[in-house]
Amino acid sequence: MSGSRKENRKSGKSFPWPAAAAAAGALLLALLVMGSVSALQGRGFRPFAVFQKEPGAESQAPTLPDIPDFPTLDPRESTGAAESTPAATEATSEAPTEPSVTEPPETQPPETEPPATEAPPTEPPTEPPTEPPTEPPTEPPTEPPTEPPTEPPTEPPTEPPTEPPTEPPTEPPTEPPTEPPTEPPTEPDPWAGLPSELAAHLKAAGMQPSDLKGSQLVVAQATTTPDCLLYAYEKTDSGWVPVDGMCSVPGKTGKKGVGPHPGWWHWTTPTGYFGLGPAMGAAAYEETGLPYHQIVPGDYWVEDRSSKYYNKFYQDSWNDKDWNGAEDLYATLKVYYYCIVIQFNMDPISTEEDCAIFFHVKNPDTDEGTGGCVTAEEWYLKALFRWLDESRDPHILIY
Repeated sequence: MSGSRKENRKSGKSFPWPAAAAAAGALLLALLVMGSVSALQGRGFRPFAVFQKEPGAESQAPTLPDIPDFPTLDPRESTGAAESTPAATEATSEAPTEPSVTEPPETQPPETEPPATEAPPTEPPTEPPTEPPTEPPTEPPTEPPTEPPTEPPTEPPTEPPTEPPTEPPTEPPTEPPTEPPTEPPTEPDPWAGLPSELAAHLKAAGMQPSDLKGSQLVVAQATTTPDCLLYAYEKTDSGWVPVDGMCSVPGKTGKKGVGPHPGWWHWTTPTGYFGLGPAMGAAAYEETGLPYHQIVPGDYWVEDRSSKYYNKFYQDSWNDKDWNGAEDLYATLKVYYYCIVIQFNMDPISTEEDCAIFFHVKNPDTDEGTGGCVTAEEWYLKALFRWLDESRDPHILIY
């Protein structure tokens, strides 16, 4: 270390390092700016390339930026520094068209110690000369970077909500066209077609048209005891019809009138619906459709309830008499001249019921009633003989 530095330390004045550091920083900043401009012009990071002449342009010596003066510490030192400046200037002016980039050597102040006697005047730190504003080379207009079209953020494809597989609508089974409900065939009115008087007889006796059997019917309607009215009906293809001249004919019943199952020998005609036949009479032959028997001596109708012939015909010639009581048919021939059996208590025969109930000729000697038979004038019985036919299943209704 020289003696002048020692003297400076002794005098209390130190070297101005902050100002030197500021000048060096400004220089480095200028070099960085020029290098950046050179790089933007496509010449690489060359700080002094901005002063080179471009091809085709007039040669122009580049002007170097003014190097800031460092503070002079000693006249002797300043002389050496001044001498180096022209040399640097000449070197710069004599540079070829493309001068090589020469960085100025870093000037370090000589380590000369100032005279101990008097310190040189301290100059204020000179600011680096302001460089003329260098216009940056006109770059081609830089189009703004075209950003790729910003697609909307692609959301993950939202799958539609999975619905359960829709089955094809099941059509209801096509029913055959519903026809209007067919009413069940209305059965014919059983009373339709019946003569009003016959319908009245059946209803009064508590019967239905379906209860009628065969196709021939005689009705004995009791009026004033023992009187009655007689009617005759037959069934044809068009229905039941009255027989001409055989309706509303007066007759007789039992002395006590009519009644249901009167019992044995009560002088009452039984009510009900009974078959007719066979027929009996005085003549050897009668024109009739019923089985016929001529009444002769020895003919009886058994009334003994203990006999096997109770309520049956019996002839003495059978030689099988087991009864003690019977009606002698031949002895009463005047009323049995025309006689038709009413099939009461015959199928089966009950000994608790009456017997010998006939439809015969009225007794001409009296207007009284009978023991239980139905009677009418001879002409009416003769007409019945001619009309009744066993094949037509004739019946009598007594009520």
